[in-house]
Order: sequence, then structure tokens, then C-alpha cells
Amino acid sequence: MRKVIPLSLVLLAVGGGTAQARQVVIATDLPLQGFSAPTQADANRASALLLEQAGGKAGPHVVTIRHYDDSTAEFGGWNDQRCLDNAAAHAAAAEEVAVMGPYNSGCAKLEVPIMNRAAGGPLAMISGGSVNPGLVRPWLPGEPTTYYPTGIRSFGRVIASDNWQGDAAVIYAKRIHRTRCLVVHDGDANFGAPVARAFRAAARTRGVRITGFVRWKASARNYKALFVRAKRKHPNCVFMSGIADNHGRRLIQDKVKYLGSNSRVVLIAPDGFINFPEIDGLKVARGMFITTAGLSLDRLRARGGGAPAFLNAFKTRFGHEPDSLYSIYQAAAFQLILAAVAASDGTRADVRAKLFSGLQVPAATSILGRAFGIDPATGDATLRDLTIVRLLGGREFDWDTVHV
Repeated sequence: MRKVIPLSLVLLAVGGGTAQARQVVIATDLPLQGFSAPTQADANRASALLLEQAGGKAGPHVVTIRHYDDSTAEFGGWNDQRCLDNAAAHAAAAEEVAVMGPYNSGCAKLEVPIMNRAAGGPLAMISGGSVNPGLVRPWLPGEPTTYYPTGIRSFGRVIASDNWQGDAAVIYAKRIHRTRCLVVHDGDANFGAPVARAFRAAARTRGVRITGFVRWKASARNYKALFVRAKRKHPNCVFMSGIADNHGRRLIQDKVKYLGSNSRVVLIAPDGFINFPEIDGLKVARGMFITTAGLSLDRLRARGGGAPAFLNAFKTRFGHEPDSLYSIYQAAAFQLILAAVAASDGTRADVRAKLFSGLQVPAATSILGRAFGIDPATGDATLRDLTIVRLLGGREFDWDTVHV
């Protein structure tokens, strides 16, 4: 489903080239229904504001936004068939030179291969929300090559992918002087197990010793045996890689019972444990740390660059702060696409080439506050910031940051 919004509007502080002027379309592809709808609506608003501030052009090219909805009310979020239909529509729309989105990695995995085979060459898609590593690097069997049937990379993102949570957890453990870490994971092949392996690999290069590497079973009645065995090697931190739904509450309870409090043996987890009220309110979870991609709006504003002025302009124009940091990271993906259009001849092939050329949005205009782009070889984010959240008093606090 799509809605065309003619805006004679494009990019802030990106110079034009000598290419012949074209009229081009940049699409957005986001779930506009369901629980994340407010975040996605503000991502579209922020993108429109970037266009408006640019006065209608990216370089010599006049740009129009076309919004697609990859969700349905029935599903309350993204939907397989809607993603497939959108991808086919993007590929067939010759005037579309790139797509911002999607928000969900599952939708990206459906859309990217279709758009990679588009007439006129692969159609680029840049996301500020799809964080599954397999879209850009080896993760599950066959990834990422299965998403690029032409052999040409066409997907990129401007936010840290899940694998970097392992690195961030190691960096933070060492920062707080915890260098003997037990790693436990839930065995999930898509998240818990590979993020645990990423932690182990990062630990080897950063001087953190792994005292054990163990799977926890969600079906277990308790984890006494796991932690009693682990205690013999005297860990001073535990990295708990997986999701809270997999008996995470009991796992935390037994970790504290048999290894000690989280001030004594630090507990760190990836964002599979964030925004779970039953974890936040768990007394023995007090003090645990959770890694998550991106920076809060307050931290982006404090960073400087182009972020404060843009966030202030957004609030002035729309009467509220952006709904979520993902609203801004998605708009940052749009900002990068605009920079590529400005540097290109206005064809989808050249826009994709410019995106994968090492092009960066400079810090002075970056709505993320620092220069950013995508890795030319993979499409992964070049600016990889993660937040360290801490649970205290039943609440999640923005505690610290890590750059990997």
C-alpha cells in the first residue's frame, strides 16, 4: 500500500554536482499501523522536514517522497505479504531511486532479494531499524549472500546491528574492571547463540577471559547446577545472551542466588531483556546492565553536529519530540540517501553506487551528530553507537554509551 506525497522539497547542506537534473522519487517503507506506528510516523515527518529544509533538491535533482506501509491492522505490525507486495512495487517503479526502511529485519529479508533483481540494477534500501546481522554479514547459513542474487550489495543500515552488542558488552565489562566472564545463552540460532559467540570473539581480543560458555534451556526448572559449576571458576561477570521470554526471570534469580548480587558479579545482557516489566520489577535484577543499539534523543542533542538544530526544528514544526530514537535513525537513513542522490546522476544504479562508495553525511549537518555512512563492502553502519541501560528501582536508566 502506498501514498504519494508530492513535496517540492531535499537535502540540507549536500552540494550538487554537474549531472543533468532529474525528477526522482525516494520511497519510505515502514509499518504505519500497530504498536510502532507513532515511531514510524515521526520517521516520515523527520524525513519530510529534511526535504523541506533543503528547499526541494538533492544536488540538481527534484525529489518526491512516496510512503509505503508494510503493516496491516490485523497483524498490528509488519506483514509478510505486504512486504513482498511493496518490494515488487518498488522494483517496478522506475522513478524510485532508493528506499528508506524497513524497520523490521524480517521484512528486509523478504524485500531486499526482490529489489536486488530490479530492472535497471539493484534498488538500494537503507534502514535505521533493521539490525539483524545476517543482512550484511555471515550469520545464519547462506547469509548474507542469499539476499543478493545479483552478487551486488544493495542493503545498508545506519544503526549498529545485533552482533555489535557482544562487542559493546565486552568493552563495558572491561571499562568497569570485570575481566572474568561466564557466558550463558538460550541457544537461539538467530540471536542468543551468535551474539554470545560475538561476545566470546571480542573478549579474546580485548583481554577478557571467558570462564565458561554454556547454553541455558528454557524448559529447565532451575539453573542451580549451571551456576554451581560456573562458580568454581570465579567469574566476576555474566553475559546472559538471549531473550527474557526464555525463562529469563528464573535465570536471573538463580544467578544471584548462586553467584552473588549484580554488584558483586556483574550481570550484562543484550536487548532481548529490555522493556520487559517482569524483569524491570524483579528485585534481584537490580543493577544489571543491558546493551541496546543507538543513542537516546538527549544524547544525540548533547553530541552536537547537526543534531540539536534538527531536533529543535522538529519540535517547533510538529509540536512534540520525535517518538523514539528510531524515528531519528530512520530519518538518518533518509538523509544518507539524499546525500547519495545529490552526488549522483539521478539514476537508481548511480544512487546505489554512491551509497556504497564510502560517502558520508558530515558531522556539521548529520542529524546523528557525527559523520556517518555505510561500509562500502558490506553496507553495515560506520557509526556504531550503543547505549548501556541499567535497571534500578524497577526502572530502566540510560546509563552509559559505547562506540564499537
